[in-house]
Amino acid sequence: MKEIIYLDTQMVNSVLAQLDQGLLLKNAVDTASTQTNSEEGGGVTTTEGNGGINFGISGAVKVSKSDIDKFNIVYSTTNRELIETAMDDYSLDLLLEKLQEYFAESKDVKEGSYIKITDTTHFYDFKQLSKSLNKEYLKVFLDEVFEQYEQLNREIKAISKASKAKNQNRLQEIEEKLKKSPIKIMEDLQGVSEYMTTLLDNSVLIRIGETLSLCDAKNIRPTNALFGFMNLSKRKATIIGTVVAQEDGKNVLKDIEKIDSANVIKYVSGNLMQVVLTSFGVARIGDYYVRPMAIYFE
Repeated sequence: MKEIIYLDTQMVNSVLAQLDQGLLLKNAVDTASTQTNSEEGGGVTTTEGNGGINFGISGAVKVSKSDIDKFNIVYSTTNRELIETAMDDYSLDLLLEKLQEYFAESKDVKEGSYIKITDTTHFYDFKQLSKSLNKEYLKVFLDEVFEQYEQLNREIKAISKASKAKNQNRLQEIEEKLKKSPIKIMEDLQGVSEYMTTLLDNSVLIRIGETLSLCDAKNIRPTNALFGFMNLSKRKATIIGTVVAQEDGKNVLKDIEKIDSANVIKYVSGNLMQVVLTSFGVARIGDYYVRPMAIYFE
């Protein structure tokens, strides 16, 4: 049994359809049942009477009349039920079987290669990280740390109003303390998280071994809150997908003045993500950026 973390059913089905010249997406079973009830009833009514006619001859006539009232009513009900069996999760098993011969060996991996890698897993949800670093919430738990941080900031403002030259040593000492403060680190992380949330369009980054996958939130099975606990796990996950590019450590924006406008537009968004991810050690030189089809535990 697989514990699916991410499944891009559209991409999985697309690949399978190309391999099999079509794909069964679901089974449909049509069942019908009919129930019939009938009621029957009625009655017979008889009317009799005597009469006489006198034409010099006496006689009597007996008249009898029967009225029949009878009915038969049939009630019929038909129920139809359409039973559909989704094939999405089973499609993953089919894909693994069909793609087996297409998966690239580690030494042969290049852009466009199909890969299947099993390794340790890390989840990076920048939107969730930004929410968790809200200072108003953290003050409740870190009141003393916040008070020390604010005290240092107040002292810097006081020194700035006085003579900076006379208090230069103290100013440098305070600035060093502020840089190392947990509050300063959290402020910087929140700023980066908000920026990355914009760049990644609310997607989640999942690292497996030497791969980094940008995962669309709508295809992720676990809740976002669960990723924090999943990062504590030592389980290894498997990813199957296609290689988009390899991290080479080059920052083309360093020479932005030498790049024409068209290439600036082409590179700037991706290079900014690259700079942030490498700066924080999320991405490393030699890593592969992957378009994932599926990520799962076994």
